[in-house]
Amino acid sequence: MKPEVQEELQPLFDQCIQDAIDGRITRLDSLWPPVVVSSEGAPFEVWQLLRTWTEAQRAETLDAEKAIAFSENLRRQSRWGEIDHHLLDMLKRELQEKYFVVTGNEDDHFWDREYSLKPGIRAEEVPEPLLRFACYVAVSYKVYGMDFQYLDTNYLFGLVEKVRPDMVKKLREHGTGRLPISLQKRKTEHFTASANDAFAVIRITARDNTEECCHEVLDYLCEVLSQENFPRSYAVEFKGPEKRYLPITGLPKKGVSQLFACAVQYPGLHPLMERYARLAMRQYEQYTNLSDEQCALPGSFAVFALGMLGQEWRQLVWDYLDLCDDEHSHLQEKFLREYVKQFG
Repeated sequence: MKPEVQEELQPLFDQCIQDAIDGRITRLDSLWPPVVVSSEGAPFEVWQLLRTWTEAQRAETLDAEKAIAFSENLRRQSRWGEIDHHLLDMLKRELQEKYFVVTGNEDDHFWDREYSLKPGIRAEEVPEPLLRFACYVAVSYKVYGMDFQYLDTNYLFGLVEKVRPDMVKKLREHGTGRLPISLQKRKTEHFTASANDAFAVIRITARDNTEECCHEVLDYLCEVLSQENFPRSYAVEFKGPEKRYLPITGLPKKGVSQLFACAVQYPGLHPLMERYARLAMRQYEQYTNLSDEQCALPGSFAVFALGMLGQEWRQLVWDYLDLCDDEHSHLQEKFLREYVKQFG
């Protein structure tokens, strides 16, 4: 863009950026790349606003609340994949490069490097608003990003922990606070559970393996997964009294396999298992706590448990496999082969 044109458009850019902070932008339908319109009717592509805004941000003056509002409103009008790389680049420049030095191999990918504060810089000198915004971006990668982008989450949390470990500890213990209190912690006669939307983990401990217990656990899982802001790539850590696993070769012997091996024994729970499976049919989902990241998508345990019952559930299996995006469809091939061999 020519300087004279940029100068002429700058007030319109500034107004649209302020409208994005205030939540007053709207999206023009059916346009890609996404275009948003200011309160005065000026249209801009999302990437143009982001580039203009991020280039102007400085660590020393960043307003975390405005930065989060700006980013969140643009995400709602487009999607996370349209804005994340601009935000990450800004944090690399204003957080990593200003305050940290690489202590690991500089030839490694930035995810794999180790960082320490630059000599002479004290932790308290790193602006707190910048760190809070870094935590927002880290959590957003968990909630809206693709499964492999947990690496970006770890990178950002790693930087913040070098300076303010209490910030990350609070998120680790309590999550973002967006989840309803009844989902953050739950305790009944049959089970105890917690869900953390910042670190994408659901922990469940069952006291028995009765139908009532399994029903309550499945209800809880469905409630958590129904939350719009719960991460797409998550872990289920389940502990129960019965060490029974789904009899499908290669399917990981994780606690969640115990859950569905138990639940599938009760016909009354089959519709609830299907509901869980369909809630798990989202792009990019993958269990984050499996030692082999390529061994199971979240719905696999419920889908194959039901698929073992007979022809009436066969369509659920095909629906699930059809919804696995191209990137992950090959991950299901070994399960499908074993499933057909054993139960087809």
